Amino acid sequence: MTIQIPDTLWYDGEMLRLQSFPLEAYFNQETVSKPNFEPPDSSIWRGYLAEWKIENDQLYLAGLTGWLLQKDPAGSQGSHLVEIGLAELFPGYEGQIFASWYSGKLQAQRQASDNEQKPGEDTSPDVWLFGVDEGKIVE
Repeated sequence: MTIQIPDTLWYDGEMLRLQSFPLEAYFNQETVSKPNFEPPDSSIWRGYLAEWKIENDQLYLAGLTGWLLQKDPAGSQGSHLVEIGLAELFPGYEGQIFASWYSGKLQAQRQASDNEQKPGEDTSPDVWLFGVDEGKIVE
C-alpha cells in the first residue's frame, strides 16, 4: 500500500502534516456535492491536496489542488486530468476560506528534519491536537 500524501496545516509558522481531512466534512453537507476527484497517482487516492492555516484561533482552507478527469474532444476516445483550485470549488471567493463547516478534532504532526536530529534523540513526531467548533479553535 502506498503511503498517502497528507494535507498540510500551517500553525505558528510551522508546516504540520494533517492526519485529518476537514474538507470531507464540507462535502458531507446536504447542500454540497463533492466533485468526482481523480487520483493523479497512488499517493493521493482522495484526488486532492488541501492546505490549511490556523490564524487568530480560526481554521482556514488556504489552498487546494484537485484533479478531475476531463474527456478529450468529440471523436477521440481519451481523457486527461485537469487541475482545479479553490476558485473552482468556491466560485466568487478570493483568498482563504473560513472553515465554518468543520467541527471536531484535528490531529497533525511535525517530524524533525534530519538536520534537527542529534544522534540518539527520539525521532518520533511531535503530535498536535486541536479542537474545532464551527471553524473556531476551542482547545
